[in-house]
Amino acid sequence: MIKRVIAVLGLMSMGINVQAAGVDASLSDESAYFNFLFDSSRVVQGGADISLGFFYNDREVRGQEFDAYMGTGEFLVTGNMKGSQKRITVGAGAKAYLGTVDDVSDTDISAAAVGGKIAYIIPNETTPMSIYLKGFIAPGITSFGDTDSMHEWTLGFDAELAPSARGYIGYREIETEFEQYAGEAELDDNLHVGIAISF
Repeated sequence: MIKRVIAVLGLMSMGINVQAAGVDASLSDESAYFNFLFDSSRVVQGGADISLGFFYNDREVRGQEFDAYMGTGEFLVTGNMKGSQKRITVGAGAKAYLGTVDDVSDTDISAAAVGGKIAYIIPNETTPMSIYLKGFIAPGITSFGDTDSMHEWTLGFDAELAPSARGYIGYREIETEFEQYAGEAELDDNLHVGIAISF
């Protein structure tokens, strides 16, 4: 299944008519999330946030090993909210998930989600900073295989460390419902720190 995730990510990257623009990595005690960022000015006027990522964790759910390996693809169009003096940005887009949980039954993760982002730019002349909230939800109609539904949300704070690098800290929750589990299973529920570097 992991080879399948890597192959799908490779095909997706070949199909995106964009150039690599940076990398993003975030870590917590139980999870790691790596993203390749792309320059999308050729695709959408004004640009959009496009990324291909790989997420994995090392945790237990109800006393059982629940290691997840997951590839993601995200497309988010953002812009300034009118009348906000460019201090508030909003975005809308979609995200795809494909992966597996290394449990006794090798549960598949497969979902297509819609969502958005809102960020407040903190006025600061020396160090650009922002507070942001981003979320995606995949209902049953766009969840496949063993996955009944899925949602992800992140609350974070970021600051410019250098002209081409931003550091951030935040809290991310990724939950999904599987056919063989009662209730929701958490793939991630942790504080994380990260850095995004643009080329």
